[in-house]
Amino acid sequence: MIHLACLLAIISAALTAPAVSRGDTHLVPEQYPTIQTAVDAAKPGDSVLVGPGLYLEILALRDGVRVESDPPGEAVIVGEVHFHFLHQTVFSGFRVVSDYSGIHCFGGEGNLIIGNIVTGGPDPVGPGITCFDTSPVVEGNIIFKRQGIGIYCQGTSSPHIVGNTIVENGGGDYPRAGIYVSARSSPLIEKNIVAWGSGPAVTCEVGGSPVLLCNDLFANEAGDAVCGSDGGGNFSLDPRFCDVANGDLSLKADSPCAAAETCGQIGARGVACAPSAIEPTTWGGIKARARR
Repeated sequence: MIHLACLLAIISAALTAPAVSRGDTHLVPEQYPTIQTAVDAAKPGDSVLVGPGLYLEILALRDGVRVESDPPGEAVIVGEVHFHFLHQTVFSGFRVVSDYSGIHCFGGEGNLIIGNIVTGGPDPVGPGITCFDTSPVVEGNIIFKRQGIGIYCQGTSSPHIVGNTIVENGGGDYPRAGIYVSARSSPLIEKNIVAWGSGPAVTCEVGGSPVLLCNDLFANEAGDAVCGSDGGGNFSLDPRFCDVANGDLSLKADSPCAAAETCGQIGARGVACAPSAIEPTTWGGIKARARR
C-alpha cells in the first residue's frame, strides 16, 4: 500500500506540474521589421523565423536563440553575422552576401552554423566563416566564389567542420585556402568538398592539428594535399556538380561524393540531377568525335 500511495503521488504531481515552455517564436517581417529587432526581443529558448526577402544588416545574435530562414535559402542577409561569446545559438538556412567577412564566431560554446550559403566578398582578407577560440558545429554550408579563406580556424578552436561545400574561393594577389588551420587549432574536418580554389585546399600552420577524413579535395591551384592527421577516406576526384556555372552545387547521380565508399554523402548537397553524359565508345562514336 505504501508503494501504491507513492506511485499515485508521483502521477498526481506529474499531471499537475506546469508544462515546460518551448520558447516563443518571433516572425520577421510579420512582427518585426528587421532580424536584429526580433533577435533583441528574443530570450534563450526562443526562435526567430525569417521570411523571404533582402535584409541589409550587421546581425548580432544572442545566447540560446535559434535564428532560421523560413523557408531555407529564401532570406538573404547583405552584411555580416556575429556570434560573440554565445552559447547554444543556432544560425540556419540563410544566404549571406558579404563584402568582407560572412559569419564570425568568437568564443562561447555549443553553437551551430548549419545550412547557409555564403557568397560575395571582393575583400580578399575576409573569410566566409571564422571560428576564433570556439568550437561550433559548422555543417552543410556552401561557401562559393569568395575572395577570402573559406573557413578559418583561429586561436584555440576545435570546431567540427562537416559536410560543407567550398568552391571557387580565393583569388587576387593573395590566393587563400579553402580551410585554414592556425597554430593551436584542432578542428575535425569531415565530409567536405573543397574544389577549384586559387589557393590550397587546406593550409595548416605549425602547431595546428586538424584531423581530416572523407574529404574530396579537388583541383585547387596550390594543391590538394592533406595536412595534419589523415583519418582516411580522403580523395581528389571531380565532384560532378549539377551546374557550377549557375551556382547549383548539388551532385550528379554518378558523383563520387554521392555515396563515397565507407563515407556516405560528402558535401552540403545531395543528388539532384542525372549522371554525366557518357560519350559513345564504339568505333563510329570515336570517328564522330574526331570530326567535331
